[in-house]
Amino acid sequence: MGMTLVEKVISQHCGKRAVGPGDTVLAEADRIFCYGSALETLCGVPEGEMPLYPGRVVVAFDQWAGESSVGERHRIAPAVRRLVRSWKIDNFYDLGRGGIPAVGFADSGLARPGDFLAGADRQTLMFGALGAVPLLLGVGEIRRCLFEGEVEIVVPATVRIDLEGDLQRWVGGHDIGSYIADTVDLSAVRHKALEIGGSVVAALDHHDRFSLAAALDVLKPAMVVIEGDEKTRVYVRSRCDKGFPLLTSDRDASFDDRMTIDCGRLRPQIVLDALSRPGAAENGEGERRTISVDEARGRPVDHVIIGASSHGRIEDIRVVAGFLRDYLVDPAVTLTVVPGSQQVLLHAMDEGLTQIIIRAGGHVAVPSSRYNRVAHRGAIAEGGHLLSAAFCPAMDLKELARGAGSVSFCSPAMATAASIIGAIQTPLDLARNVNRMATGMTR
Repeated sequence: MGMTLVEKVISQHCGKRAVGPGDTVLAEADRIFCYGSALETLCGVPEGEMPLYPGRVVVAFDQWAGESSVGERHRIAPAVRRLVRSWKIDNFYDLGRGGIPAVGFADSGLARPGDFLAGADRQTLMFGALGAVPLLLGVGEIRRCLFEGEVEIVVPATVRIDLEGDLQRWVGGHDIGSYIADTVDLSAVRHKALEIGGSVVAALDHHDRFSLAAALDVLKPAMVVIEGDEKTRVYVRSRCDKGFPLLTSDRDASFDDRMTIDCGRLRPQIVLDALSRPGAAENGEGERRTISVDEARGRPVDHVIIGASSHGRIEDIRVVAGFLRDYLVDPAVTLTVVPGSQQVLLHAMDEGLTQIIIRAGGHVAVPSSRYNRVAHRGAIAEGGHLLSAAFCPAMDLKELARGAGSVSFCSPAMATAASIIGAIQTPLDLARNVNRMATGMTR
């Protein structure tokens, strides 16, 4: 019996020739991603105790940038810095150095196809877009990974989803992921590994693959792994000089379930009023109301956020600036663009993208997932309609549901078009709004 992609990666990292669903194994992680809040709980470790493999540990602070609780951040930061120095960790991304981990770590070549990755934040799961196998761990499991070099895991069953068809204009990873999340039975995929393949994957660039993995997180799978290909090889080799395999599932691999999604008829999707059912916001269950942009057309928008972890890559910033070269943001709409990392921000500045966005009436924020969360809360508290092309975890949706406003999710292209028109529209509708044309002058 053959193995799935996930089973192959796990078997290579636990020293077994073959593993199957339900097997309990001890596996070594290639990388251990620790964020400030998780590492803080480890600050009380006995002095002199060192991680078994310090070179595998990656620590980031920048998800705290923009946090309103500045005093709390400054209280924690010195202790974490002392711990990092004592552990002799080279891969340390202090405030102002990195960015949102899901973007910055990938741009730095810290995740490769075939890697087994461990992390204490759900953003770690996005590295499955590179053909890696990411695993979300609790703090106790992270501690074992650090000091014993391995972690006990139960091999998950794998559900294979093949994406087929020719994509329509403006349909990307967010739209495909949102459609799948709205149509697939939650009980069939929850806590299982989702392996994504098919002809559509080859048509998606990696910023779209990351968006696809982020959109599927609402299903609460054990992990999402997108089959690697030549695009993956080019993407990773440009960021990392180490070799890596492009693994695929064996032809006779046993899947818990297989399904094929026809993406050819798919239109851009809007997750409309994501807070309308608190139960869904709390645990990802219930009706999500993912509909075509054609059905949502005309719904007024007060705030637009683009970026952070799921849509904060340079390709997404280029999409935003591409529209705002010719159009102004509606004066009644607040547009905030959050680059995913310092590197993305620098690229955007070098290409003149930030100037275009600012001159058109938008706001470019510091790279930070926390900034994204604070902005979500502020917009909802005002009672307006927020259209977001930014990752927002279920725990934040639960908090947002207590506010007076509403939040919907879409792709960067749809969000930018809405910020220009002041309502949910498609980019093709911009041609009928010539009064919003930009003049090139500051407002």
